[in-house]
Amino acid sequence: MDTRAISEVTGVQTGTLNTWIQRGFVPGMDVEVSGRRREFDVETATHVGIMTEMVKLGFSASFGSLIAQQRGRYSGLLIREAIEEARRRLGRRGEKIILKAGDPEATATIGFNSEADLPRLLEKFPGGRPAAYVIVDVGAIKAKMRQAEKEWQQSRAARDKKADD
Repeated sequence: MDTRAISEVTGVQTGTLNTWIQRGFVPGMDVEVSGRRREFDVETATHVGIMTEMVKLGFSASFGSLIAQQRGRYSGLLIREAIEEARRRLGRRGEKIILKAGDPEATATIGFNSEADLPRLLEKFPGGRPAAYVIVDVGAIKAKMRQAEKEWQQSRAARDKKADD
């Protein structure tokens, strides 16, 4: 897919998408010479889709990118605040937690492949089930990007055929 197609499917303006790429938030996308067309594969488009959903929830693009990088082969991600664990872990080494506006202080992320596993996963957190958490449906975002890729390829083939006529 090209930048315009990604923009249409995610709702992110092309300028914002280009800024994310320039800042290194979209792994595998090089900063190109201005005016050169970018091509996105489904995995990269899925990364952008996850980032977009996290930004819609009020998180920064950099945080959204970090979450997207954790998707691996999972169909979902469970994210919750984990400041107490981070303080215990870092406090022993004398390190500090750096706060950034728009991002949680510390989060714990667990990948999963079945929503049926969620009750068990939620109980695995120290202190038991968290009161608040975020679920990212990676599978749904990836399916959306696959469909967008298919439609983009079809429209491109139709455009190429029309140009040949």
